[in-house]
Amino acid sequence: VVSTQSTGNFFIAVMTSSSNDRVKGLQKEVDSVKGIMLGNIDKVIQRGDKLEELMTTSEQLLADSERFKGGATALKRHFCIRNLKICCVISCIFMFVIMFTVFGICGFKFEKCRSS
Repeated sequence: VVSTQSTGNFFIAVMTSSSNDRVKGLQKEVDSVKGIMLGNIDKVIQRGDKLEELMTTSEQLLADSERFKGGATALKRHFCIRNLKICCVISCIFMFVIMFTVFGICGFKFEKCRSS
């Protein structure tokens, strides 16, 4: 015959050990989730660092591209002026050749080319 007190203690002991096992199991789950969250936080911090590096690099590229655009515009203007100068020189030479040809054929006062 089992007394009720020993049966009550047995149930308390079983419930206590069962509760302890549940608490230990929950604690393991909490520790696991905590580890995962710490890993995720580390990944977010690393991604933030990478984003900062990317922002710095993109700002540097923007500055470089603006400097390149300014240099390209100045170079384009330089060659445009140079081309204009060459065209003016060639035009002047061409006009002088035509003038000397006309003067050679007609004379300086156009006396050979006038209809008399």
